[in-house]
Amino acid sequence: MSYALIGAGMLASPMVSGTLAHWAAHGDGRWLSIYANKGHVYLEVAGLRLDTSAVGDGTRLDGVRWRPVIGRRTGFSARHPLGL
Repeated sequence: MSYALIGAGMLASPMVSGTLAHWAAHGDGRWLSIYANKGHVYLEVAGLRLDTSAVGDGTRLDGVRWRPVIGRRTGFSARHPLGL
């Protein structure tokens, strides 16, 4: 997720998932939400989820890819950049 956020000009350097769990503003964003905990992070952008986990994805393919939105999972902190 750091790579995507750096590419969008929102981060200057990479962050681990535990740090992203405390980054930016608390809660879901209008267009962009980051869900993070100590061991994993995923991103939802305008109705699509960018994630390595196949949870909620019927294809069960591994790796980073766009997947169906599943919303906040138990144990994940929701964060968003202000205005997004």
